[in-house]
Amino acid sequence: MNMNCFLSVCALLLGSLVSCSGDSSCGGCLVATSVGKTFTSPGYPNTDLPALARIWTITAERNHTILLSTIDSVLENYNSFGTCDRDYVTVCNSQDGSDELGTFCGHQQPVFASSGNTMRVSLQTDGGTNHKGFKMMYKAVPETTCNVTLPAGPSPIQLVSPGYPSNHHSGLDCKWTITAPFRTNVNVDVLYISMVTTPSCLNDYLLFTDGPATDDTQLAKICEDPFIPIISMDNYMTIIFHTESSVTGQGFRLQYSNDFTCGTTDLRASPDTERYLTSPGFPSSYYYNLQCTWTISASTGYNVKVSIESLDVKKSTSCDTEYILFSDGSSSKAAALGKYCDSTGRDVIASSNLMTVTFHTDGSARRRGFSLKYTSGRFLTTTTVTPYVPSCGTTKLSASSKWTQLSPSPPGGYTSKINCSWTISALVGNVVSVQLEELSMGASTSCAVNYLLLSDGSRANAAKLARYCGSTTGNVMSSNKDVTVTFHTIGRAEFTLRYKAIPSGCGEDKVIDHFETVYVQSPNYPLYYPRHSNCAWTISTDIRGYVIYVVTVEFNLISDAMCTDYLKLYNVDGPNEYLIGQWCGYGGPNIRSTEMAVRVRFHSESYTTYIGFKLAFIAAKPRTAPFLLPNTGTVLGYTLGFTVALVVIIICCCGICIKKKSTTNDQSIKSVTNAHFVPGHSYTATTSTTLPASSAPSTDSLQVDHGMYCQPVPGGQPLVTLSPRGPSALQGIDNPACLN
Repeated sequence: MNMNCFLSVCALLLGSLVSCSGDSSCGGCLVATSVGKTFTSPGYPNTDLPALARIWTITAERNHTILLSTIDSVLENYNSFGTCDRDYVTVCNSQDGSDELGTFCGHQQPVFASSGNTMRVSLQTDGGTNHKGFKMMYKAVPETTCNVTLPAGPSPIQLVSPGYPSNHHSGLDCKWTITAPFRTNVNVDVLYISMVTTPSCLNDYLLFTDGPATDDTQLAKICEDPFIPIISMDNYMTIIFHTESSVTGQGFRLQYSNDFTCGTTDLRASPDTERYLTSPGFPSSYYYNLQCTWTISASTGYNVKVSIESLDVKKSTSCDTEYILFSDGSSSKAAALGKYCDSTGRDVIASSNLMTVTFHTDGSARRRGFSLKYTSGRFLTTTTVTPYVPSCGTTKLSASSKWTQLSPSPPGGYTSKINCSWTISALVGNVVSVQLEELSMGASTSCAVNYLLLSDGSRANAAKLARYCGSTTGNVMSSNKDVTVTFHTIGRAEFTLRYKAIPSGCGEDKVIDHFETVYVQSPNYPLYYPRHSNCAWTISTDIRGYVIYVVTVEFNLISDAMCTDYLKLYNVDGPNEYLIGQWCGYGGPNIRSTEMAVRVRFHSESYTTYIGFKLAFIAAKPRTAPFLLPNTGTVLGYTLGFTVALVVIIICCCGICIKKKSTTNDQSIKSVTNAHFVPGHSYTATTSTTLPASSAPSTDSLQVDHGMYCQPVPGGQPLVTLSPRGPSALQGIDNPACLN
């Protein structure tokens, strides 16, 4: 039993007895179902969380586990030792609080998975500094459904096998993908393991791979305690739990976190080697409220020299809110060599063989932080500014499946004439996605004088993808495996972009035969799709008289009123395209074309992304019976299927259109949907699509009815389609805001 968790739960349980008018934000019992529901801390999202203690208990049906995801969290941050001791949330793997899975605070958003059908969540705040609290979503999943993405943060989180500490099932194939911030590592400690051991762990095993896919480099394959931590080389790790023996054990308990280092006294400077020190997460955003201290030492008789290569923090007149401080000794209290919050290039030299670097941030901004280069030698003990000689650096760059940053500008940007070119190449079968994140240069007509040019190939004179100047951002995707970046300026300028390789399936042509099924899916599926995607697929058939049927296998894009991330379908007639419709949110297309070809266009630009989509395409005659997807059953008869569908459509459409007409001023109709479908104005089909039974929405996962609705299309008959529903229909809010 975890005594700390037990004692904290007991104290919270006494505090939770105060009446809260039945509001679950004040604690209480929650019942998890297959429908995601949410609960919040008292008063959320107001920023006035007082001193309080609350407990929530979550239960699900037998043979189910509970998946608990943190949607938003703004609590007081962890202390300088990396622990949460003021405002924090503790999650336990049982109702009695005897089995702690983890504690978090600050802006961390962990995901917890229980081993059984109970879970306990407790909140403790001290009221010293007000924050808005948290919002969490919980749902029940079958015990054998264990395929989850887990974010790793500085606070250790524990993962247990389904059924633990009881024996696990045979025939499991669980997959957990752990993600950490950019340029940090995933660190896993196996705390306990009990399973059948065989040579080479052939039957039952835990497999750890160095990346988001099961076929990435293998880190370890174990069926007993490895006695050492397992650490990824990058910010992804995949864990596979496979069981097939008839005799089973208790399973495992492990603990994971990102390899978060905020200060050390063991940095050694050498006169022969240039070493680097960066802020946590650099070049991605650093954490809030950091106070990190590093001590750099050199051999006796040598000085420590540190060069500021990049510094991006919140600027102030006296650098008193966010800064990097250099101290002339082994302590931050030694004489100050310099305190900076600007981005000018500097060399800082200690008077001896010791220097202390302190990095301080507050909670008001998140920027890139710093990158320092340190070495040792016999230097003058004065701080000097080293002039920068413009250089293009490495001009041949390789794109991998992970984002890589290109930001060659010196601190303060290029200040003289420069003309650089970089070629970014991916492996054959991939294209290159480029996101321009920052650009600062003079603007001119047609960007003729100062410009950043992206070309579709390995030469600057290849087809132009985009040409930028001034201050802007953008994104492009090559048509082949190479992109050339050309940077030309005659004055002060700088830029930052990032690039990665994407399988060329993000945009290709596919020809399908009679009742052949092909699939199109968003980039990275089933992992989250990247921001700034622009993909296009053309699905066609050569069989005259056939059309293309489209069925959604999975669909989950960010949902907002503007459909920022969306998927569009077009009828293709020779060189012409006619919009069928646009979808975003939750619930994709189940429809057919009127032509022999369909074009699919996918666009994303939101900061928040989801798992995306997977669509099935089948070629068949129009008005045929429901077609078969793999394992969907037998095909219904043509006459019966079409007749029943037509009768249902006529009845529903007439009834609802009449009702809609009588309530045209009722604005509440517009507020129930979180997924959006915009019909194309050029689509003139007069018949509805007969869908297979397997493509209909599951009644097990919905809390609202999925009726039919009609939307008139100018120049044609009403287009009949399924009423869209978004995540809000699946995630019932258990509680409004409550504050004692």
